[in-house]
Amino acid sequence: MFLSKKPLIAKNSLTQLCAGLMAIVAVGCSAETTSQDGSGTDAQTMWMQSGNTDDASVQKVLSSALALRINLQTNRASLYKGGKIVDQWNIASADVTGEFHDNVPQATPTGIFAVEDMQVCPEWLPRAPKDPKTGKPAATEQERMAIIKGNPELFGPCGAKNPLGSYVIWFHGEFGVHGNSAEWILEIPDAEQRRVSGGCIRNPNNKIKELFHTVVDSFPILSNFKNEVLGMETTASKDKKTLTQSLSDVDMKVVVGRWSVDPALGSKPNPQPSTKPTATPTATATPVVVTKKMSCTVSAVDPVIGIAPFHDAVPTKPWNNYQSYDGFLSIGDKVVVTEEVAGTSYVKTTRGFIEKKYISDCQIQN
Repeated sequence: MFLSKKPLIAKNSLTQLCAGLMAIVAVGCSAETTSQDGSGTDAQTMWMQSGNTDDASVQKVLSSALALRINLQTNRASLYKGGKIVDQWNIASADVTGEFHDNVPQATPTGIFAVEDMQVCPEWLPRAPKDPKTGKPAATEQERMAIIKGNPELFGPCGAKNPLGSYVIWFHGEFGVHGNSAEWILEIPDAEQRRVSGGCIRNPNNKIKELFHTVVDSFPILSNFKNEVLGMETTASKDKKTLTQSLSDVDMKVVVGRWSVDPALGSKPNPQPSTKPTATPTATATPVVVTKKMSCTVSAVDPVIGIAPFHDAVPTKPWNNYQSYDGFLSIGDKVVVTEEVAGTSYVKTTRGFIEKKYISDCQIQN
């Protein structure tokens, strides 16, 4: 059941959100889509704490015709136009604790991304939708399509309760920057309480609309699509349909990372940062030999998603960062390894199965 009113929220009390949020936030971007599947410089440059992007690359990207800087630490978006920051707003990012996704932690990928395509009136097509009437997930493809087609307000183009909202810009496979169906979540001041999504970046509906129109207004190659968008915005609800436009030929980038602060409006990227960053270690094929029960340290992460994923079972196919995982660890986390999995690159731990390349400094436990 979707809430229609904004509840009273006690400061720093995420638990008071749970009852209302469970019905709203447990929607993610693990879905099939109708897409291809003032002046001056920043006072101080804050280095990314995850991902595989160095600061020089970030600063260069922020000087693109359009660039969107997503700060996962503050849960804020900053829009750069021609190298100058012109707008900022609150966003919601991944439910990193798994509180709203059946205790399965979610992650937003970090790094520098070229935008892929944009959609007005996107359909929401989750892989295992729940029937709003019974709460039961679809068990077959036939049930899945019946649930989706039978609930256009939730799953259909520009549906009133569609969690993607009316606009989306896809930047990394199934991950996108989109609207929402619970505006009050974006108004919560505490960034920690806005970690609720399945990995996508949720935006206030007015801001994603403004961003969408900024994109189509900024590039002449999108002029025909702009006219189609304007027409769809005035189309009756029952006649809404999804419109998709490739963005492969436009100079727009999305940068996702973690910084301690956000730049001031009107500032420009700092081309000469004063401190050299410490690179985030990424996974290599360094072998770990397990002889007995061992305590190991996570020393590397996947370079795209910025975490070390673990699984409830050893994947049957080589894993890549487009696929799902059952949890994750960060650099410095401790994990107890119990045995190697013969014939694979995985070890079994007390938390699940993880590839050996993510761990090191293993000590035999007494």
